[in-house]
Amino acid sequence: ATGDGIKLIVEELDSALRLVGGTAADGASEVLGARYGDQVRDASRDGFHAVGNARDTVSMSKKGMLTALGVKAVDVAATPGQGASPAADEAKPSFAPPVICGPGS
Repeated sequence: ATGDGIKLIVEELDSALRLVGGTAADGASEVLGARYGDQVRDASRDGFHAVGNARDTVSMSKKGMLTALGVKAVDVAATPGQGASPAADEAKPSFAPPVICGPGS
């Protein structure tokens, strides 16, 4: 139960930091826009949002990333048919990689 409480506190702190960071980024963009013009405001806002998105991606768990991409999480370390779970044997990504044909194919 203690672990769940700590996890909840960390999640709430992360949420609060996101809100503060977003507000600060928007405010900084407005200040830059007032001083240097609309293009600088828009570029700085886009840059701040890109940094925020990159932070979210880095902090996302591997399973969360796979879920966001629409891929089923599987135990890739287990060899199918040799002790892996039946779900790992049957799970396949929801997309197929492109087939690339080159010289000599």
